[in-house]
Amino acid sequence: MLGRGGSDLTATLLASALGAGRVVLYTDVPGILSGDPRVVEGPRRVGYMSYEEAWEVARLGLRKFHPRTFEPLIAGGLGVEVVVSDLMGWSTRIGPGRGGPPLKVVSLNGGVARLVVRGPSMAGKRGFLSRLAGLLAGRGVNILAIRQPPSETAIEVVVGEEDLPAAVEELGARSGAAGVRLEVERGLEIVSLVGWGAAEALPEALSAAEKTGGRLLSTGELSPSISILAPGRSSRELARLLHRRVVESWVTG
Repeated sequence: MLGRGGSDLTATLLASALGAGRVVLYTDVPGILSGDPRVVEGPRRVGYMSYEEAWEVARLGLRKFHPRTFEPLIAGGLGVEVVVSDLMGWSTRIGPGRGGPPLKVVSLNGGVARLVVRGPSMAGKRGFLSRLAGLLAGRGVNILAIRQPPSETAIEVVVGEEDLPAAVEELGARSGAAGVRLEVERGLEIVSLVGWGAAEALPEALSAAEKTGGRLLSTGELSPSISILAPGRSSRELARLLHRRVVESWVTG
């Protein structure tokens, strides 16, 4: 019923309800790695990370966990320690406090698309963004990210490829009447740098994005991660550039 990682969510729900002090989640790899070994070179095992960092990693592409695994622990505030371990005893500890190096993981979330609604008729029109989001929600489309300049002349939304046909059909049919045009870009991936020190790594992330044709989606101010939207052809190069920054932070952080 819960899908991939559902047993992990069940475990943390029970731990929160029962007031347990520790949960052990067994896996086939030595804890959480700093990157996908199929993408980055020499990923390292993360020794410790906070609930919030683990939550970001789960939401941003780590398929090992159900995306909601750590929500009960964040909401409960009970200080439950989670240990992600293989059968040989190699593990990552996850707890309520910050610790470890400032940057932890580079994740890759593929299969996304970008839609831009653009036009002068949008500027100053109260509720336009709300109506756009409502139209997409009515078609079951989940918005992964959204951006709008203060000029209100464009709105960018990022959705999964599986939601793209419904989004294009809904917005495309209404764009002419609303006096705006719809632009679509497919074949994109989200590359994220996770850790409480992400905001301090913003200059390096922007440089890496510029080299690979990426666009910044989040800056690390609202959550412990920076996310960049990149073309599929260059997303792995971007992930490797950011991963080098992660590994360097372990030495200097």
